[in-house]
Amino acid sequence: MGNFFVNLGKGFIRSAVNQVGRDGGKVISNNLYGNAHSTPIRNICINSTNQYFDEITNEIVSPNELRERASAEGFKPVVFRNKTIVKIICYILIVPFSFLFLPAIGLFIWGIRRLTKKYVYMKKTVTTANYVTDRRYKTGRRLNGYSNEDIAIKVPANSYERSALMKAGLIYIALSLFSFYIGKISWNYINESNKEYEYTKFIEQADQEKERIEWWKSIDSIKYKEKMDEFNLKYQKAIKYTEEHKQ
Repeated sequence: MGNFFVNLGKGFIRSAVNQVGRDGGKVISNNLYGNAHSTPIRNICINSTNQYFDEITNEIVSPNELRERASAEGFKPVVFRNKTIVKIICYILIVPFSFLFLPAIGLFIWGIRRLTKKYVYMKKTVTTANYVTDRRYKTGRRLNGYSNEDIAIKVPANSYERSALMKAGLIYIALSLFSFYIGKISWNYINESNKEYEYTKFIEQADQEKERIEWWKSIDSIKYKEKMDEFNLKYQKAIKYTEEHKQ
């Protein structure tokens, strides 16, 4: 008899815990989707720890089972959120900034994320009720029409979707390497342009610079020699650089 009451007590506690989790899930789901569609999948709810469970059996629903039920409820898998043309436009817009190397780094990280991604989202458009505050009603609010909203759940990717994600990841990585190459060329070009401008300007102002150095000749011969040696070295480098780049 004692064991009977012990088992009965355990069963009661287990049921209470499950009920709390189920009620908590309903609260979260209602807050997310509204009263018109309290749970995205029939007889499935989400608890406070973001686990899906069956409202009838109180059992945790596995990711694969969740995907099967979502498909039966009309959810469609979405592997990529943005269309290809949008991605192409975005890439064209960031190419001019390749010299900063940020596009290459961002694309590389995005590619790694796609390579290692093992889940997709399944989406469905549902009609939800819109309410506004109105104290004339007992509930304190009144119905103000309906609107269509997209709801989504995360499910494991199948082999086809994993293959698509991996291909996309490799493309992103290839684009990151290409962007890095473009960035390196751009960076070298900018540096060479700056160097050419600096040397050209130095040659044009060589006489004025030499006159300023001559001022040290009567004041400090050692300082004068140091500055003149530095001037001659830089002048020779400037002449050599400009002659080489004229060819």
